[in-house]
Amino acid sequence: MTQQHAAACRCFTPEDACRWALGAYYAASRELDPPAGEEWIDPATGVAWSSPACFVGNFVQHLMLRVYSEAMPQGPDEAQPSC
Repeated sequence: MTQQHAAACRCFTPEDACRWALGAYYAASRELDPPAGEEWIDPATGVAWSSPACFVGNFVQHLMLRVYSEAMPQGPDEAQPSC
């Protein structure tokens, strides 16, 4: 019988990962629209309210928050090696 060292490091399931990613996607999607009464394009600057880069950044932030709060509620263990 071989030891599963890597298995001991997995602190969440594939189903957890899918659920958290989907939640992060929807949370980031909600942030794409400007607040009520605001234009999509700022007439003074010509800059759009959001962009693909903003969406990706928001998605990653939401996903990180979900993973750390659900899988590691005590926070990362600084004594453990990082990958």
